Amino acid sequence: MNTLLAIVYAPLVFYALKTFDIKMVSVAIMIASLLWTLALIKKGFKAILYPLLYLIVGLMTFLLDDFMVLKILPLLITAFITAVITLSYIKKESIILHFVKRFSKKEFNEQQEVYIERSTLFWVMVSLLNLGLHLYAYLSVDINFWVFYSSIGGYALLLLAGLFQFLHKTFIFDKRVNG
Repeated sequence: MNTLLAIVYAPLVFYALKTFDIKMVSVAIMIASLLWTLALIKKGFKAILYPLLYLIVGLMTFLLDDFMVLKILPLLITAFITAVITLSYIKKESIILHFVKRFSKKEFNEQQEVYIERSTLFWVMVSLLNLGLHLYAYLSVDINFWVFYSSIGGYALLLLAGLFQFLHKTFIFDKRVNG
């Protein structure tokens, strides 16, 4: 649900602002975020972080009456993800390895774990590139680029990076390990 909302956020904001003023759009975001928060509140604090972020952005937009506040949400989310991946690499506690182990049913040998830990650096670089492009989109006066990159452009970059890593693992790492 979070990913779907992140994808449709920029186009919805763009089209809503063509019809309504910024105050009305920010109130709609606050109401939708509040309802979303209430629907998830029983699942705990982690579950409501995302809708609370939308609520805060809606409130700040309402108070400051500034489109740049609405534009910053995709950048904030990307900055958070980049920080988490980067910190996990620096601390040598790969978040990628953590999630792979958590969701995979198979055991990993030491070589595979080292590969996943080292690939975290690749994802740090991809995340930094993604963050840079989000920052460019945020600061750009080209609203169409912001809508595109904040909705599907960033996800396309991550998908291409994931495909690249899959191909690297399949055709280089696995062949090296398995002979």
